[in-house]
Amino acid sequence: MSETNAYHVSDNAAEMYQANMVRYMFMPWGERMLSLAAVQPGEHVLDVACGTGVVTRLAAIAAGRSGAVTGADVNPAMLAVAGALEPVDGAPITWIEADAGDMPVADESFDVALCQQGIQFFGDPGAGLREMRRALRPRGRVVVTVWRPLHFQPGHAAVAEMVEEFVGPKAGASRRAPYSFGGRETLRPLFESAGFGHVRIRIDTILLRFPSAEGMVQSMMAGTPLSAFMANAGPDTVASVIGGVEDRLRDFEDDDGLAVPMQCWAVTGQAAR
Repeated sequence: MSETNAYHVSDNAAEMYQANMVRYMFMPWGERMLSLAAVQPGEHVLDVACGTGVVTRLAAIAAGRSGAVTGADVNPAMLAVAGALEPVDGAPITWIEADAGDMPVADESFDVALCQQGIQFFGDPGAGLREMRRALRPRGRVVVTVWRPLHFQPGHAAVAEMVEEFVGPKAGASRRAPYSFGGRETLRPLFESAGFGHVRIRIDTILLRFPSAEGMVQSMMAGTPLSAFMANAGPDTVASVIGGVEDRLRDFEDDDGLAVPMQCWAVTGQAAR
């Protein structure tokens, strides 16, 4: 998911991201993304802003041993974690450290390009999409997901509000940034100007489950850029953030823990001939 300095994390934060954020959030969304992409055995897949590789690995399973998958990310800590994970039974995976706007991949060498929650962090989203188009064969498929605004994400909104109140505005801004990209009026022209046709933009919703509100907060504190802001926060500050989030999310608790809805824009398209 990382791409620019807006989502760079340390080695330890990348490990925590894989252990927590991937488990509770990005794996469910990644599985939904693969169902949209419909990757077939033997296909070549490019996963842009791959983070620790959750979508990359799912694509490798779908492409099978006759396929090939490349995961690209600008953050070396994320790629280090990705490369250290146990290999999946599927297509071979190549990991490359690269900015989305300038990837060292050949023209028209992929059947599918994927990007889970990455383009909102690109320094130039249009350049990133043009690179995906360049890398795709004619009629190749693209699937991109982008979070909808924060008011559609009650769990993350609660965290943003509490860290802003108890840690500071920069910490709050780090939690608001992923949800500020825009909607169809922003996405459609970006994709069409990058050379994609048959662009369809849909709203997708998943009910995500965490053990508790505290567990969700701790996961974000450890495995996202918020970790840098929390490094010097004392235990009283951490307790205040957790307590405030718990108060705001009581309506989302059930006998299994915390169940919070999230929404994203799911964009699909086809590389023009």
